[in-house]
Amino acid sequence: MLETGIANIHWLLNVLFSMAIPITLTLALALTGWALARRYPLKIHLAMLAAASCLTLALAVLQGFVLPSTPPERLPNTLRVAHLNTYIPSLDFAPKLAFAHQSNADIISLQELHTDLTALIRANPPLPYHILSTDITQPYHLPMMLLSRWPISHVQSLGQRLELYRISHPQTPFYVLQIHPHAPHTHTALAARNSQWHMLASTTLPTPLITVGDFNTTPWDESLRPLLKTLHAANHLPTWPTKAPLTPIDNILTSADLPTPQIIRIHVKSSDHLALIADFPLLPHTSK
Repeated sequence: MLETGIANIHWLLNVLFSMAIPITLTLALALTGWALARRYPLKIHLAMLAAASCLTLALAVLQGFVLPSTPPERLPNTLRVAHLNTYIPSLDFAPKLAFAHQSNADIISLQELHTDLTALIRANPPLPYHILSTDITQPYHLPMMLLSRWPISHVQSLGQRLELYRISHPQTPFYVLQIHPHAPHTHTALAARNSQWHMLASTTLPTPLITVGDFNTTPWDESLRPLLKTLHAANHLPTWPTKAPLTPIDNILTSADLPTPQIIRIHVKSSDHLALIADFPLLPHTSK
């Protein structure tokens, strides 16, 4: 019983810690208000806290109105990677299909694919090569699909929804690790997710490597930090939830031998995640 209680406290703290940015912003604004209003009664201070919370939420919601809904034009001589968690319960497939086709990407990572959406993509694929992976242990199976402009081969399953692929780029072959670790809905799921991160951090991964997916954690999570010593991100942008993106749980990481990409977010209707577009300069040794 004691161990279960400690595990639940750990889970709760982890959930709160994943919201560190909005919580910190709210507290900072509230403390600023409190410092300016020390002479006023407690109800004024509580009003300050409520106002700070509303302002934090409003700033998050505002992102949805300023983010683009279509991918930008692709710059010449770049490698583009696109990623979207397609939110499997949603049956509005048109915006998700449009994103895949309009992304003009060389590599597309799609996660939480509904069976009907998978069929639509296969009937009209945005890229010539693809591999679908399915995790039958999940209630919706939570399939993932990786699409590529060049031939793609499956190298290894490193765990549930941790799939390593080789992309046969004609000049510089590279690897893609597509991941969607356990969502920490309970303390047992949290432990399972953390064990996946520890395993990845202790695994010798091939390079050049692009790691892409819904990480179900934030970059300041202690369990993720060992992996971030070998894989790097251009930046960590909040991607969830779409209507008020507060947490950066979708990421595109790279090994040290790859150039730093430019990453932007795209609003895709009917998904509860923002999409990511990463534009890399030419891969090493691809230009003459």
